[in-house]
Amino acid sequence: MAVQEFLLMRHGQAEAYGITDEERELTSRGARQAERQGRALDAFFRDQAGPVPAYRIIQSTYLRARETAELVMQQADCVSRDALTIDGITPEDSLQDAIDSLSAVFTKYPNQHFLVVCHMPVVALLDGHCLEGAKTDGRAFATAEIRRYRFPDADTYQHLAAGCAAAPAHFLKADE
Repeated sequence: MAVQEFLLMRHGQAEAYGITDEERELTSRGARQAERQGRALDAFFRDQAGPVPAYRIIQSTYLRARETAELVMQQADCVSRDALTIDGITPEDSLQDAIDSLSAVFTKYPNQHFLVVCHMPVVALLDGHCLEGAKTDGRAFATAEIRRYRFPDADTYQHLAAGCAAAPAHFLKADE
């Protein structure tokens, strides 16, 4: 069976305050970060040998993640325009919430590549789980940073098996 992978992205820089945390918007810098990352993602895959994979976005319900996803979609031809918005990947959610939510989507769409756009600390917790297999805080993500996780087979991918992924240190780190 072929290697399975997904991309994990922290949203772009957001306003410090909003009416609620869920309604915090991207700053102009955060919007630029998301646009740059969309272009960088497209360029990365164009430079690789073989066909360019088509990624579908899974986004948090929070505004800043949805705004980031929309800007990436506008810039990256490798990202489809039909995002999935799911619960379980907000800043308040646990690692287990995130694993359960993402595993359900990965299992429902087994042949789809995904770009997951969400928040700290969920991105760091998922990073630690997928790479180290331990319940750690993982490595912090910069705003708009994208990391790539590769699993050896569909089963470990769909269930986000602990410690089974390989990933580069920083796949696409946002320019500051």
